[in-house]
Amino acid sequence: ITGSDGKTTTTTLTHHFLEEEGHVTWLGGNIGTPLLDRIDDIEPDHMVVLELSSFQLQSLRRSPDVAVVTNISPNHLDVHKDYQEYIDAKRNIFLHQSLFGRLVLNRDNYESRSQACDARGTVAYFSRRDAGIPAGAYLQDGMILYRDGPSDEPEPYLPASEILLPGDHNVENYLAAIAATRGYVSPDSVARVARTFRGVEHRLELVRELSGVRYINSSIDTSPTRTKAALKALHDRGERVVLIMGGKDKKLDYTGLGDAILTVSRSVVLCGENAPLIERSLLTAAERRGLLAEVSVAHAATLAESVRMAQGMARTGDVVMLSPAGTSFDQYRNFEERGRAFKEIVRGLLPVEPGS
Repeated sequence: ITGSDGKTTTTTLTHHFLEEEGHVTWLGGNIGTPLLDRIDDIEPDHMVVLELSSFQLQSLRRSPDVAVVTNISPNHLDVHKDYQEYIDAKRNIFLHQSLFGRLVLNRDNYESRSQACDARGTVAYFSRRDAGIPAGAYLQDGMILYRDGPSDEPEPYLPASEILLPGDHNVENYLAAIAATRGYVSPDSVARVARTFRGVEHRLELVRELSGVRYINSSIDTSPTRTKAALKALHDRGERVVLIMGGKDKKLDYTGLGDAILTVSRSVVLCGENAPLIERSLLTAAERRGLLAEVSVAHAATLAESVRMAQGMARTGDVVMLSPAGTSFDQYRNFEERGRAFKEIVRGLLPVEPGS
């Protein structure tokens, strides 16, 4: 499983689906667990689910039986020589499949769906917007369904409203994992996971509630695209948010980020190398929409200072969320270390009397 966004949650869901069905399943790759040292324990009838990054795929010359491309958008352009090299690295996940392989593609993402012409095996799509896909998992009238072929009757899986994880992007992650496990996992097993799975650490993770304010860790949001998806999930729930943002820039496009921020927030604390880029996008959007007087932007030197400032801005019923829109490499080794630091700081906060 690869992609610019959503691959860790999709990989984790795929693993849970298979385990719920009773398969012996190994989870690893970029998700943090190398499996090469466990190879002697993996039997021929076991399932292996791997999250693979563009760096891991770049020199790959074998492809898995089932390959998933969640989506492709500009990412890691500070490392790859250009966007095409990044796309080509992703293509290696399926280019070496046999005729019996399955390629799962995002119908709603241009770069993902355009790879269908190079598939050697069968193609299954997933889509939140197109109920007319020839084969794959899709959303129609709030119900998740799967169609095996253009002339086949769709099989219902579950209403999307039963998925515990918030946000349209998580519906897409479920659709991708369903398409990956079709034939291996029953709809009942998928439904049981959907009603109990609370998410992966550092992804819209509730840390604590203190003085009427909830603190959410979304340190995985290492790009503007990820942050926009997280903000949409909170907007869909009607949340009012104080944002902590900023990290190392990956030479990405910040267009639309300011508008996304304004859907849920008027208070932002910035800390990190890309703070000027975020601030420019936010203030430009606010000025265009006549909201400049309502926006409060604060600057902090450290994450601990950011949390304290955000606590002071928050009112009863608010959410304080870490959603950096940049990598952690300006201050931390990885987004996990940044997320753990945020959680430790939040758990150490003392109660204050928030506004109303």
